[in-house]
Amino acid sequence: GINITVENEEGETESINIDLGEGDMKDLQNGLADAFAEASESLRKNAENGESVEVMNFRDIKAILPDRLLGMDRTKHTGKKAGAMGFTISQAEAEYKEDDKSIEVQVVDAGQMGIAKLGMVAWASVEVDREGDFGYERTTIIDGHKAFEKWNADSGVGELIFFYDDRFIVTLKGRKLREGDLRKALNRIDYDGLE
Repeated sequence: GINITVENEEGETESINIDLGEGDMKDLQNGLADAFAEASESLRKNAENGESVEVMNFRDIKAILPDRLLGMDRTKHTGKKAGAMGFTISQAEAEYKEDDKSIEVQVVDAGQMGIAKLGMVAWASVEVDREGDFGYERTTIIDGHKAFEKWNADSGVGELIFFYDDRFIVTLKGRKLREGDLRKALNRIDYDGLE
């Protein structure tokens, strides 16, 4: 599998884990190599032209996350901006809970030349489609944007990673949910606020 980790200046890390088979890993490695080459060239050209790509203010990203989601109240609402090695990210998080049911939402903006663009290029070259007795994991397209879904019907645990506008990574993780709930939650986010 792959593990994408982002670390801020305080040393706090956050990870996205995706399980992939051996053949999928090979495709992903090739896609990432191409993606890094393309992004490095784009960064070089932008530096030569004096251009910079600013990430959104995390407060603006926080504003797109609703007060309630799937009938659950928001119990956590945070944001931050962090940078290292020439890359800056801005992110917002929210958590929604009711009894033992919960959804965590994270929206990350790494600028047009950051990890979101690298992720789009890599995901475009990889397809995952697995289904078993208790659930599935697959890459898919949602409203014209690449996404990855993972669902365990036995536990009601799911994950949905959505790449919006070649720039933003939206991650939803849920517990004790029904199939399709994460897609419903994804549709409640105000993407007009990311324009």
